Amino acid sequence: MELRETFNTIAGQYEKFRPGYNGEILDAIFKYKRLDGSCNILEIGCGTGKATELLAGFSCRIICLDIGENMIKIAAEKFKSHKNIEFTKAEFENFQSDIKYDMIITASAYHWIKQPQGDENVKKLLRPDGIFVIVRKFQDDEGNDFFIESRRIYKKYFNEEKPKKSRDFVMNTEKFEMLGKCEYPREIEYETDEYLRLIFTYSDHIAMKEPEKTMFYEELRSLINSKYAGRVRKRFINIVEIGRPL
Repeated sequence: MELRETFNTIAGQYEKFRPGYNGEILDAIFKYKRLDGSCNILEIGCGTGKATELLAGFSCRIICLDIGENMIKIAAEKFKSHKNIEFTKAEFENFQSDIKYDMIITASAYHWIKQPQGDENVKKLLRPDGIFVIVRKFQDDEGNDFFIESRRIYKKYFNEEKPKKSRDFVMNTEKFEMLGKCEYPREIEYETDEYLRLIFTYSDHIAMKEPEKTMFYEELRSLINSKYAGRVRKRFINIVEIGRPL
């Protein structure tokens, strides 16, 4: 099983514990595209519909793709009253459509798309005046003692420290004109069990084997409870990149 397929095995937990997206993301989109009933939107890697929630109030036709059947089932049930939203199990790299889309959006998913097939398909499916929107979460652990101290636990069980994700552009600027980039910070405080259930929805954590998985979580639990009063404050930044095909 590829790492990108692991989410489908914990679809219910993903829906329950993964946070949604700031409504401010729409403010960034509205600078470059007006969304109305005439628009066609394609969402890549919709999961259980966390980002779809931002778009559900519009009358646009929205096609949502994901490779996880269980993820799609949850999303389709959640939006069953929205007749303008369709969910399809498909790999985006191989997805074909006669529709030319006014916007293609992907949230916390585009790094799983195989390249250069992904970029080429975005260009093929977008209207000339359409926009490509990449949304991702960047964890800002600067000065956060818990995340600094937990690195030793990650190094022990993952054999190396988790690489720090970059805030640089993800969009391929050789194929897309970068129209704008916006950042929206957000903080959430979790109790111990809430935090552990959250990180269980991360692909590399899902893929851990026993007994190492249980040992890993117990060490994190002990650290949070003994030194951080059973609380983890997670600060992250929703980064929105908006481009247009060159």
